[in-house]
Amino acid sequence: MTQEAKQSWWDEREALDLRMQELIVNIENIWLGGFKGVLSQHRKDPELLARFRKSLDGILDRHLPSRQGTKSKAKKLVLDPNIVELFIGLGDDHDGEIDMDEQVLDLLYFVIDILQFNGERNAYDEVDFDVMATETMDALRSYHEAANVNETDQNHLILILDRRLHGFPWESLPCLQNVSVSRVGSMLTLRERILTMRREMKDCTEEKYFVNKQSGSFILNPSGDLSRTQTTMSPLLDSLATSSGSSWLSTINKAPAEKDFATALSDRSMLLYFGHGSGNQYIRNRTIKKLDKCAEVVWLMGCSSGTVTEHGDYEPTSVPLSYLVAGKRPNDISNPDEETKTQRNDNREGLCMAVVATLWDVTDKDIDRFAVKTGEHWGLWSSAPAPSPMELAPPKTPRKRGRSVPKTPSKTPSRTPGGRSRSRLVMRDEEGTRKKSLVEAVMLSRDACNLRYLNGAATVVYGVPVYLGD
Repeated sequence: MTQEAKQSWWDEREALDLRMQELIVNIENIWLGGFKGVLSQHRKDPELLARFRKSLDGILDRHLPSRQGTKSKAKKLVLDPNIVELFIGLGDDHDGEIDMDEQVLDLLYFVIDILQFNGERNAYDEVDFDVMATETMDALRSYHEAANVNETDQNHLILILDRRLHGFPWESLPCLQNVSVSRVGSMLTLRERILTMRREMKDCTEEKYFVNKQSGSFILNPSGDLSRTQTTMSPLLDSLATSSGSSWLSTINKAPAEKDFATALSDRSMLLYFGHGSGNQYIRNRTIKKLDKCAEVVWLMGCSSGTVTEHGDYEPTSVPLSYLVAGKRPNDISNPDEETKTQRNDNREGLCMAVVATLWDVTDKDIDRFAVKTGEHWGLWSSAPAPSPMELAPPKTPRKRGRSVPKTPSKTPSRTPGGRSRSRLVMRDEEGTRKKSLVEAVMLSRDACNLRYLNGAATVVYGVPVYLGD
């Protein structure tokens, strides 16, 4: 490939990366608007919420024509607590990192609409929305300043997506970029895993689901044409196989038979796949679904390993969803009336708890960087020795090297809806004071990709948070 062709290729990829970023930002700002607060993981403090509600009621009393002059005997409408929490969910802009004007106005118009539908009439052109928005943001700053003093560990968000929504990287919305987010296909899938977690945590001091670090298998470069990936990942994967007490199995530079692939899934706690696609060319979806026991954690580090195939009005299919179906089915019951449906579902065992996959095609260098950092953050392996695999492929073009700041910074907040900044997360990571879940490790590792949106946003986790045991 000539230098001109390489430059053209990188120009195209960078343009696509920027377009993906703009699409994600526009969906948050235009589609969700002020209602993005519904995704917030902010800490709910009843006392602080009551204080904010009082401030919001005061703002409405001061600026709505319907509440001026002669006091009406009619009882004022009390806003639902969920609506008040929408304001809190917009986040904390005390450092100017978030442009909240439009979102606050969006919610204020929504509140006025609610009052209109409940008989409290106000002419919109008589309401000073700008002043109301300014006072509302002041009240929000006061709330978050008090809430952040007693900030707790990060919560987790699980998205239960409609069949038409699986293909979009919701986890990379600006309001969720610093939040631990995973996805599942149904409430039943989530319920089964919650019940499994409860059983496993019954005798555990920590309310976390742990997977055995010493039990796993990895399939590396089965097609034999990903030499760079093999060079990058081999030292790290070999360290797992050679560690004391380890029972890791390895398949390198060799295509596994379907039986061997199924055995690796059934006999080990983890399976790491580094090859083309999802590995579906080596093991069929129906074989995965029929497994009585599946690895608790599966990494599918290939192009489009999590892509979803739609079937019209029927439910979509994908390889990660197949892994979530695997596991031992309830035993047949001769008399269904004697046992409740809840009890029957409790019998599900051998479930896959988390699957890491990519929604579309990604470049090998970026996904290798992502995998290395995910393993580091999760604690699967230590930091890569110098020269780090992260440094093997720096950005190719000067323009790319200089585009570290998003083109729309005011629309891409680095602070979460709960007021948690990326710098605070990084500081806590460096302290190493706590273990991180696989989902949180994935969240922190997306920034390792040179093309943050075109490649980094493709990575998602299906399932629930899983922590690495000793």
